[in-house]
Amino acid sequence: MSNLHNRTSISYSRFSSDQQKKGDSLRRQLEIYQAIVQQHNLVDIGQAFTDEGKSAFKGKHLDGQLGALIELLQQQDLTAKPVLVIEKWDRLSRLEMNATIDLFRRVVKYADILDASDGALYTSESMNDITGYITLGLKAHQAHIYSKNLSDRVRDAKKRASLESGNKRIKGRNYPHWLKVENDIFVVVEDRASTINKMFELKMQGMGTRSIAIHLNQNFSEYKSWDNRGNVSGEWLSGTVRNHLKNIAATGVFQNKDVHTVDYYPRIISDVLFNNAQLTFKSQKQSAHNTNKRNGDNILYHVKCMCCETSMTFAKRKVSILACSRGKECTNSSISYSLVEEVTCDVLFEAADLSTDTETKVDDTADKRNELIADLNMLKQRVDENTAAGKRTSAMLLLQIDELEQEIETLIPVIKEFITKPAERYWDLLKGSVEDRLRLSRYIKLNVQKVEVLSVSRKRKFIVVVINGNRYPVEVKVKPKVGYEYWTIKGVDDGVALI
Repeated sequence: MSNLHNRTSISYSRFSSDQQKKGDSLRRQLEIYQAIVQQHNLVDIGQAFTDEGKSAFKGKHLDGQLGALIELLQQQDLTAKPVLVIEKWDRLSRLEMNATIDLFRRVVKYADILDASDGALYTSESMNDITGYITLGLKAHQAHIYSKNLSDRVRDAKKRASLESGNKRIKGRNYPHWLKVENDIFVVVEDRASTINKMFELKMQGMGTRSIAIHLNQNFSEYKSWDNRGNVSGEWLSGTVRNHLKNIAATGVFQNKDVHTVDYYPRIISDVLFNNAQLTFKSQKQSAHNTNKRNGDNILYHVKCMCCETSMTFAKRKVSILACSRGKECTNSSISYSLVEEVTCDVLFEAADLSTDTETKVDDTADKRNELIADLNMLKQRVDENTAAGKRTSAMLLLQIDELEQEIETLIPVIKEFITKPAERYWDLLKGSVEDRLRLSRYIKLNVQKVEVLSVSRKRKFIVVVINGNRYPVEVKVKPKVGYEYWTIKGVDDGVALI
């Protein structure tokens, strides 16, 4: 540590809540400051800044005494930097990592920061040193995540207590959209409630969700659909119908995690009708063949959602899509049907038969990458254990983590190998007549065991085609208004996540 003898010192203290004001947080921080002054023979000039009830997680202290302190430091013309003494580094910030590092850099331009908890001294030089940068970055990230989790738990506890007491918290649009809010109370939107009732009526008549969606679309003028913002939207999908049929809010119940509050919403469905409808989901067997297989629009079989392993539903639109049958219950978004169809056929007729000299090299690269990832996870576990035990993590360990992450990153591009263009022998069938597409469909059914789909984002998709027990993962990059490119991913073992 640099020689602090006879250096000018400034005190900064902070606590987050009014409850801490009643305790000894401020007294303890000031006592620690005086002890540090004596220990290092600092010169206390009586400049003390305190933010009472200011959260460092939300950054409110930046508009308080901390902001005033930084402004004062910028205006002072001192031959030597003063020493800003804090009880612990996170008294200055619990913001996100980048914001915390930026704040420290602003301060160390005008004053060195002394952390009384471990004696660490933050200076302009240390903030430009890779070890100091990584150490502070890791501390900041862990503190921010801790504060965020704590904030979430407190907010959830307050919300849960409010709901369990029967208080209605009408905020935003987070309520069923067969309801509206007038004068701070829920009011039933009659035409939408009638549509929900119709869904339950048809379900009890033995219709499946797809058949219900078709019926509603055929009578769309009477049964208009709506999106998750409550606005009138396009045609009904079977997944959306399923979500409404399984939504207990129709019986007036608010349910969220472990909170179950009855008579929270206006009831539009009886408990008996709702419970009987749920039983039909278990008793009804879906048809092995659906109508869209008869006209060649959908020639694929056994297309599954990679998130929840349920079936993907085909929806014919201007641009036909595949969507998870669980609808909003699943995080996987829809994907272009034509994309999945083309990739499946390309893998079936091209990639599944490929045998190249580069495959061994690709597999070796993947094995090395997996070994590095295992080493990285082991080092990160040691950091977590140190944090849980209140121990400091050595800079050497942090550097090892950084080097491993960089090495892993350099291996990613060589795992991908572009595949050839679609072969004419099946391309003609894809673009041919209904009979041609149905012939191709029968061939796909015999040879493709399963197709798994994951929509990571609008521009990035993953498709896994399973043929004869072998998995062929494909990554797709979508280029809006242009098309898409895709390539097989070699060396990915079963059970290894694609992303």
